[in-house]
Amino acid sequence: MPKNHSNSLASEGFGLTTSVFVVFASMVGVGILTTSGFTVATVGSHQWAWLLWVIGGVLAICGALSQAELIARNPSSGGDYVILSNAFGPLPGFVSGWVSVILGFAGPIAASAKASASYFLSSFQDSSESPSSLSVSLIATGLVISLSWMHSHSHHRSGLTQNSATIIKIGMLLALMLAGLAVGLSQSRIPRDWPAKIDQELTFQSLTSLIYISYAYTGWNSIGFIAGEVRHPQRNLPISILIGTVLVTILYLGLNLVYGLALSAPELQQISASKGFDSLAPIAELSSRRLFGETISGFLGVTISLMLIASISAYILTGPRIIYAMANAGQFPSWAGRLTQNEIPVKAITIQAMLSLVFIWSSSLESIIVVSSIGLALFSMLTISSIFMYRRRSSGPAPGFLCPLFPVPPLVYLFGTGLLISVTIWNKPYNGLVSLATIAIGITVYFLFHRTWTNRNG
Repeated sequence: MPKNHSNSLASEGFGLTTSVFVVFASMVGVGILTTSGFTVATVGSHQWAWLLWVIGGVLAICGALSQAELIARNPSSGGDYVILSNAFGPLPGFVSGWVSVILGFAGPIAASAKASASYFLSSFQDSSESPSSLSVSLIATGLVISLSWMHSHSHHRSGLTQNSATIIKIGMLLALMLAGLAVGLSQSRIPRDWPAKIDQELTFQSLTSLIYISYAYTGWNSIGFIAGEVRHPQRNLPISILIGTVLVTILYLGLNLVYGLALSAPELQQISASKGFDSLAPIAELSSRRLFGETISGFLGVTISLMLIASISAYILTGPRIIYAMANAGQFPSWAGRLTQNEIPVKAITIQAMLSLVFIWSSSLESIIVVSSIGLALFSMLTISSIFMYRRRSSGPAPGFLCPLFPVPPLVYLFGTGLLISVTIWNKPYNGLVSLATIAIGITVYFLFHRTWTNRNG
């Protein structure tokens, strides 16, 4: 069972504002700025896709309500790893940490970095051209290395970097949403493309598309990974996770309406057919070209690229705390949990950066999203299910936050997420196999090395 090292990491600590920003920045990023194009092209309807984003928001809020109680019961750095270790023992905790490190952070860091590079390069090219994969990978590599360096010095610089990047992101996204709504509505471009019939094929396509949407909403549990570094955690942790999730849901619905005002579903399907599925990734830039023209869209491409940097920053800030927690629990080499004089887990940050670079140079953006989504959703279900274990074992004073309307939120989340995972694995077996293989490798590593690591840390 992991030790509580919150005191050693919280001498400076993050406040409520940074905590909300971490949740917001972790959720808002490559997902909403890329997966909307994938979703509409798959289901062939903006109106139907918008309904799916509402469903995704409901699932995210149900998960966030449940997660807020779990974090209140485990207010120490490590997030799902600590929650599962305390609930079910070391093996589920280790594999959860393993999956989070690889699919929950290294994968999303790579996806966000590649998307940021794509937006940046697209802003300097004609709309008929696509950025070269080599250029995208090189710029993405530079982003990961530079941001990892920024977060390797002090809590003050790390918090300042995160807050500044998130403020820029919030301002730009709100500007894009409001300007897009104003221009699109004035031109009477409201999409009216409800499906002619709702059949089995559309149902399966919708559930598959929800995996993209669930990826966009992923991140409401991010604050748990730095819980031990947050001041007044019993109060600030639940508040930050709830405020962040609700605000993100509202923002997502607004942005998807903007995309629908700009490009019709048949147009997106045509782009996908002629240029490939990944060509839909810069959906915000494609929409901006249609609504605002080539000149303004070029500027927006650069600003969207900068917005994605806030997400990369949030992942680099939170992810290494899992490695730190695992190392201090004897489930990872002890050197990975060492802190600098400023109490920063630099070695853990370095490990995460290296894993991210492997994704950048080996996988496409869409494959990273699907593979990461399946693995994360599986362990998110396991984490949320632990709330029933904690409730049964509960003794003494109640935590600072209890999930309202229990057990409805966790049950809704578990049923909805389980359904979309099953259909996605059926429709995308290769991606499902990669996710399951990552989990299987984690189990193997645990049985091969955990005794050695425990003895060395011991």
